[in-house]
Amino acid sequence: MMKSAGDYRRYWGLRALPFDNVPDPRFYVPCTQHDTALRWLSHGIQTRKGMLLLTGDIGCGKTLLSRRLILGLPPDGYDVALVANPALSPSELLEEVLSQFGLGLGQSKAARLQTLNERLQLNEQRGISSVLVVDEAQSIESSNGFEELRLLTNFQLNDRYLLTVVLIGQPELRDRVMDIPQLNQRIAVRAHLGPFTAEETTAYITARMEAATDRTDIFTKEAIAIIYEQSKGIGRLINALCDQSLFAGAIEEASQVDDRLVQRIGQVKDASAPAVMRVEEATESIESNRSTRMSDEEVEAYRRSIAGLVPIVEELRVERDRAMRSVERVAQLEKELGRVEELESMLAEEREQVALLKKKLTETFSAADRVEKLESMGEQVAARVRTLERAFAVEQEKTKVLGVSFPDAERASQRVQVFESLLQMERELKTFWRGTYMKLNESRG
Repeated sequence: MMKSAGDYRRYWGLRALPFDNVPDPRFYVPCTQHDTALRWLSHGIQTRKGMLLLTGDIGCGKTLLSRRLILGLPPDGYDVALVANPALSPSELLEEVLSQFGLGLGQSKAARLQTLNERLQLNEQRGISSVLVVDEAQSIESSNGFEELRLLTNFQLNDRYLLTVVLIGQPELRDRVMDIPQLNQRIAVRAHLGPFTAEETTAYITARMEAATDRTDIFTKEAIAIIYEQSKGIGRLINALCDQSLFAGAIEEASQVDDRLVQRIGQVKDASAPAVMRVEEATESIESNRSTRMSDEEVEAYRRSIAGLVPIVEELRVERDRAMRSVERVAQLEKELGRVEELESMLAEEREQVALLKKKLTETFSAADRVEKLESMGEQVAARVRTLERAFAVEQEKTKVLGVSFPDAERASQRVQVFESLLQMERELKTFWRGTYMKLNESRG
């Protein structure tokens, strides 16, 4: 009775598990688009470009390609750091970069940058190129994090960069990069990975099996065609279907993985269905198609294996991270909106004070005193306006950044209206201030 992956490896005569969803460079398959992307990225690194960009859909092999890229760089000629989880604040991201280069952390940002610069300069003197690979870069928390990475490319000589930064992530990474012009302009090489074609799927499955076994006939052509249809060419889903098909074939003591077996494994067509629903439907398929020679233990093992068919966990993690970033942006915007309301209150108080002073000047002081008071009041108003201008500039810049991806159009519109109202009051203050000095000049005349 087969109970483990080791058992099914022995059944099929496998030296290794060919379809594990881990980025094992031994199973890298140079299909056309992956090979093209690898060549372009290698060229960008070898020619010391500043920033490179690789994007691709979930499960299309970005991480595996990045590991193949790193392993393809001679260790005596390249100093490579890999940041695999960049969902960090800007300061934490810089710390992680230094950590991955094996450097100590200074007490200040300036000290950390100096430490990194010294390492890059030393590598240059030794004829070694420095490379920073940032995987899952779409999870970088804010534009300031991207700016931190861009600034690292400022370490350069007259004719080349001292550090090449490779950004790797999902398609939304392209949009985030495009939203930051100074970063977008630094990208020298861009590559994108999409799903495999039918021909590439065949080459992919064949090559992985050849790396794991001497048998070349385990998957029939018809089975591979069904796998392509079910997976839509997405590498991670191909791996899941192939792995579960091998497991099921071993349980049923099949001589090959054929289209009938794959059809049964891939019963659930809707890849967007909830994970629980998909597992339940798949296990129902097992029960309705079970062989009379399968024991209850084997059926249970089969059911557990089907639960891993759909790599929904990664998709949910990505959606969770995206939702969390949205919530954080909303919370930050609420904070900034509160600051704007505070400024609005300050301006209202300022207008009230100016009106009171103006009235007091008119009713109480003599002409000579009024001139002196007007001059003093004008200086005070000018100072207050400059302070408020600076506060406005800061808050406008913050909300401008946050507003790029703020999801609620109605609330965003309300925020704009608040700003317009505040700016109008600011203009009124300036107008009164200029009028005050005109009166001052008239009095002196």
